[in-house]
Amino acid sequence: MLIIGDFITDKYTYVKTRRVSPEAPVLIVGQLDKEILAPGGAGLAAAYSKKHSFHFHLITNCGFFGTATLKRKELFSRTTILKTEIEHEEIVKQRYIDITTNYHLLRVDNDSFDCLGNCNRLLGAVTVKQVTHAVALLLDYRKGMFSNTEQCQDLLSRFRNKNIITYVDSRRDDLLRFKGADIIKLNELEYKNAKERYGNNLIEELEVQALVVTRGDKGATLFFKDKKEETNFTIAPCSLIAEVTGAGDVFDSNCCHKIETMLTLDSKQDLFEALRSGISIACKKATQYVYEQIETRL
Repeated sequence: MLIIGDFITDKYTYVKTRRVSPEAPVLIVGQLDKEILAPGGAGLAAAYSKKHSFHFHLITNCGFFGTATLKRKELFSRTTILKTEIEHEEIVKQRYIDITTNYHLLRVDNDSFDCLGNCNRLLGAVTVKQVTHAVALLLDYRKGMFSNTEQCQDLLSRFRNKNIITYVDSRRDDLLRFKGADIIKLNELEYKNAKERYGNNLIEELEVQALVVTRGDKGATLFFKDKKEETNFTIAPCSLIAEVTGAGDVFDSNCCHKIETMLTLDSKQDLFEALRSGISIACKKATQYVYEQIETRL
């Protein structure tokens, strides 16, 4: 798969916490235990794909700090990287974790939405004729990669002309910049907001083949063009999902990898079956990832 998206550096700060008394509502963050840096966003999708030997290329707006993280994860090998921007300020999400309970206490962002400006030069450098993947995964965290609507539409048009399936996971309310993509993935809140903005018939309004709605520990739902009934996917009970970051990127990576193994650049006829199989695998792998991350923290 071709992964295009915002690179984020996750800084996990593990702390010890206490309360003054059982009645005191304020949690006191005390001694710092340790800090861990990890790739997030498109960086995590790439790191996970490399770990599991998925065939992929990465295009990202990585900053200096993120570049070091990428190198540590060996993502800058010639077989996995196409283009990157390194002159940007780094996007860092600092996450405070209770070392005793593993609760994700707080996230502090050091940036604003579309903080890197638009990345016209980077997206414009995507030479579709050199892309050998059947699926393009677009990860939009509103940090600059997809801030230009015209550039997004041009990119989608180039992919469409080569019959490359486009799978979009975006944090934006404005989804029209991705109009015409094959698949758009939303979480429950994003899906609710999108219906309020565009109406109930999102597939027709956004001109997509399918909508995937993830529902946390309840699994996911697939809405497919020309199919009247939704398809629901359940997962093993996992109340820990809320305590782990990155499950969505892992879901996307697995789903796109499965689609690509079932389809080629010359055939989209079985997209529904490929997507259904992809979501089923992705639900299981995302849940597995959650438990692995919890075990790593312990």
